[in-house]
Amino acid sequence: MISLKTTLDTILIEQFSKFNNFDGLPECSVTLENNKSRNEFLQNYESEASINSFSIKSVDGKYVLSNSYCSGELTADYKKMNISVSDDKPTYQSTKSIILQLYRYTCIDAGGLLIHSACVQFLDQGILFCGLSGAGKSTQAHLWEKHLDAKAINLDQPYVFVKDGRSYVTGSPFSGKENAYEPVCKPIRAIVFVHQAKENSIKKLSNAEAFSQLYLNNYTYPLNDDIEKKFNENLSALCEFTDLYSLNCDISRQAVEVCVGELFGEDGLNVLNAAKYKRASGYVLREVSGKKLVVPERRNDSESSEYICFNEAGEFIWNCLATPKSAEELARMLVKEYGIDFNCALEDSKNIIEKCVKDRYIVLS
Repeated sequence: MISLKTTLDTILIEQFSKFNNFDGLPECSVTLENNKSRNEFLQNYESEASINSFSIKSVDGKYVLSNSYCSGELTADYKKMNISVSDDKPTYQSTKSIILQLYRYTCIDAGGLLIHSACVQFLDQGILFCGLSGAGKSTQAHLWEKHLDAKAINLDQPYVFVKDGRSYVTGSPFSGKENAYEPVCKPIRAIVFVHQAKENSIKKLSNAEAFSQLYLNNYTYPLNDDIEKKFNENLSALCEFTDLYSLNCDISRQAVEVCVGELFGEDGLNVLNAAKYKRASGYVLREVSGKKLVVPERRNDSESSEYICFNEAGEFIWNCLATPKSAEELARMLVKEYGIDFNCALEDSKNIIEKCVKDRYIVLS
């Protein structure tokens, strides 16, 4: 568990309070206080290594990390942290970043890792989407939320560990820009490295390929030889007991279909195909200049670009979604209405759903 004691930042208090009694995370108590003189003292030390905009050094048997806004001390047993800020209103991101960087060492010492990824739970298992900044980790996680009703565990820094020959993932209070940090623990189904591509495909990685990608994606500056050894051991164990994949993908429903089919087979595809959609509230179908448009129910002239234009099949599907329907149900209704081939009807249904879900005109029921 990780706990925070402070009166300086209500946002941090709210985020960390979820994990005060959550035993899925390594133990560490954090104290955040205003101490201008201590902050200046720590920053006078010359840095031995640079982590982004941070400097780190061993001082009086403690590990000290500092930036231009605040500084932090981590005890030699990795279980207590003191954060000093030089302002009564500390910068939220810089303060949280200091805590995150130091807590990485607590996690490594405990036998696990904080993994830079977006993690969701589906069919009671965790799926982690990894990749470089901008690769589309959160985008794929949100697609799973939209099309599979998957639930976010953490969309920036979940904690992973191996126990009794199986890997697990838990939420953490380090959520980055996303407001998603849940105190739950799930077995890991897979870690998926995301790569933007025009065509969707997925392949399983060898242990060597997996280790290399995880290492580059989650490198943590070693405070000492012991931490460096444990980091490599933890990473090796994660690769040994976890399936890791490389996913070339766009941002379509098909990307979800390719990935969930590989990871969960028919069980996953059945959930995807059985997912029921409905019209989002606040939108109506109107005829404008002979065209059928879905527009906001309350629309100003300045919002004239907010619409989607339907052909006859699209209009039919929109009307059908007054009550929740799956893609297959819509396809059967199209076949009955227009006498077209079922596979063509299913493809049309999926394409219309994908477009409307992306633009938020249609939502999961």
